[in-house]
Amino acid sequence: MSVLRRCLACVAVVIVLGALNAACARPTKTIAFQGDSVPIHGGLIVELDVVFTAGSTQEGAQYPFDTATPAPFIRFQIAEVGTVSSYTLRIHPIEPGQVVTCLISINGLIVDQHKATYPKFAICKGPPV
Repeated sequence: MSVLRRCLACVAVVIVLGALNAACARPTKTIAFQGDSVPIHGGLIVELDVVFTAGSTQEGAQYPFDTATPAPFIRFQIAEVGTVSSYTLRIHPIEPGQVVTCLISINGLIVDQHKATYPKFAICKGPPV
């Protein structure tokens, strides 16, 4: 077999293996974590924890995540299917009479939603991804 034929054969093998690898890529899902407040100008304390399955890594994901923020709050986490074992979102009101809402959706479908009035907090949880 000539050198040219060997090179072409190697390139063909690389292309086929690349296509097979792309076809076997794990599907992903987008988890949206949302918090809101009435009155709308109210601030929130957000606690978010996402637990990944053993052996999986998510670059750029820093959990638990705690912050004080103005309403509304939204954060997205893109994860491969089978890499997230649990997640919890807590939205704390900061002023008397304030009503807060937490909401979690996966690929746009709501999986959990709760409301709470100060001093209680709203807590949402969802299924593994």
